[in-house]
Amino acid sequence: MTAVDQAIQMYRLDTGKVPTALTELDSNYLGGKLEFKDATGEEMTYNPDVAGATYKLSGKMLRAWKSPLRGSK
Repeated sequence: MTAVDQAIQMYRLDTGKVPTALTELDSNYLGGKLEFKDATGEEMTYNPDVAGATYKLSGKMLRAWKSPLRGSK
């Protein structure tokens, strides 16, 4: 899931907006991996906003993980 999130960020840097669908992330962004499944094998959920500025990407991870960038303690 982290690789897909990073690919979305790179796409936004290149185009100025997030993709309308994950299928817009071609091999230039994901190195040929165009399967969008979480760690349990389920499809990820991707919801971009209408303006293309923000998005929500969700899926299940095998282990609990807290991002150090979100100020969690």
